[in-house]
Amino acid sequence: MTSQVSLTRRAREQVPATDLERAALETVELLEEVAALIPTDDATAVESSGGKPSKRAVFPAPWNTPAGNMHTTVGERAREHELNLCLLLFGGVRYRGRSDANTMAAIMRIPDLVAAAVRAGYADRRYVTDAVKELSGWPALLRRFLDHDPEPGDPRPWTRAPGDLCCPHCDCRLWLRPGWQHQGAGADVWCRHCRDEHGQWLRWPADAWVAVLQQADV
Repeated sequence: MTSQVSLTRRAREQVPATDLERAALETVELLEEVAALIPTDDATAVESSGGKPSKRAVFPAPWNTPAGNMHTTVGERAREHELNLCLLLFGGVRYRGRSDANTMAAIMRIPDLVAAAVRAGYADRRYVTDAVKELSGWPALLRRFLDHDPEPGDPRPWTRAPGDLCCPHCDCRLWLRPGWQHQGAGADVWCRHCRDEHGQWLRWPADAWVAVLQQADV
């Protein structure tokens, strides 16, 4: 994957790219950083049915680590988007394996497939809108995972409310919306599970935190 990522870096410097193409290039580069965090050693021997270790070494499933799970999830979604877009455009698809090279190729192909779908009049199809939404969001998601500084335009994450505050209805953690720092003591706390009669997430003003939680304990 490294040599192919180097090619995408040179392509970024030489060729003007659309927003989706830039997102694809960034996603591939950041996924390489995620892949470097996945453990590849610490093999352990497997016991045979007789209780003696066999000669076969087994490595921990990489998707069981946070980095492995992130890498696997993005890769699977990329191949799924490529497959769905190909079915929409061509009515068939050639199966792509799960190697890093195939994952990179699937990510890099999505912008071209989306452009073709738009030209064909499929811009509002769910396969197209889902692919655009996820590909556009992967760079910011991966930057947060890698603890990189956010770039302009990156969505700001929600923050857990201090004091282990929980919803009095579902007992899930309460959250502060992005930008709460600028609201001071007036920031509301939100439950991202319970909704009111209008379908909106439940929220309480800052000065009602304690009162709401005390009422739930009565």
